[in-house]
Amino acid sequence: MADKDKTSAWLGFFGAVVVALIGAGVTIWTTRDKAHEPPSQPESSDDSHKGPVVMGPLQAGVNLQGMDFDAYGKAAGNAELCAEMCRTDSDCRAMTYVISMSRCWLKAGVPDPKPPGGADYVSAVKR
Repeated sequence: MADKDKTSAWLGFFGAVVVALIGAGVTIWTTRDKAHEPPSQPESSDDSHKGPVVMGPLQAGVNLQGMDFDAYGKAAGNAELCAEMCRTDSDCRAMTYVISMSRCWLKAGVPDPKPPGGADYVSAVKR
């Protein structure tokens, strides 16, 4: 096979892979065009004096039991993803991630820590 044919074959292969990834919803690259980015905080006169929405530190071994959005939680791969789910949800005030279940419980308030605590729990509170 000539070098030109090999190059064309590889380009065709990589093009097909890129099309498949895009079709599956995988982001290949991003742009930094500010016009297309969502606002970092609500554009409300009530929130104009506040900074960006952030989560407090992850607290290993803390179970903030109660005030859950639902009885089943949400699937999440780790506590950091769970915290990000809370940070981006305007109704969320805190979260608890249960490691053994890979479940994230978003909270409508900030409940007091309750037993059982331990290594299976990670919690954080929105600031």
